[in-house]
Amino acid sequence: MRTQSPVSSCVFSPDGRFFAAAWKNQVAFWDTDSCSVLNVCADYPGDVISIKFSPDSQNLLVVCDGGILCVDSIDNFELSTLLETDFDKNILDADFDGDYSVLIPSGGKNLNSYFLLRFTSQVIQKKLGGHNGTVFRIETAKQSEKPVAVSTSLDGQALVWDLSSYSLINEFHCNVENALPAVISPDGTK
Repeated sequence: MRTQSPVSSCVFSPDGRFFAAAWKNQVAFWDTDSCSVLNVCADYPGDVISIKFSPDSQNLLVVCDGGILCVDSIDNFELSTLLETDFDKNILDADFDGDYSVLIPSGGKNLNSYFLLRFTSQVIQKKLGGHNGTVFRIETAKQSEKPVAVSTSLDGQALVWDLSSYSLINEFHCNVENALPAVISPDGTK
């Protein structure tokens, strides 16, 4: 499969069965065993900025420009949940913090966890805290015994979160001049 547009995001599923790539308002899914395209989902409500698989590899979180987040089921490649935030909130990334809950920087700076009520647009919200600058990367440890996440803002502030208690574990600063965010190991230990 070829596209004339640059790829904006790509990711492997935690179980290694799927690969997904996004460009413009489309996401394509591949089976990693057969290297065949399973589906191309088009017509997202905006250009896709970021894509992330859930820890169980059953759902894909799609962050679109304009503050729109979509959760797709991998079983049938259908949109199961659409969450619209305010257009001016500058959401650049989000990630699952469980199989059905999502970490979103609301207002661009304050990190919140949203538990998605499947097949509805309703959510339950839990506030974590905030950054000084706009969050551009959120990453969770998908294979960790203790759920951990790291969020990085454009000013270089990186916050490490304990997602079982929604408390801050550590804060450090990183060089974001080259747009390199802080990352966390899959098991959450480093």
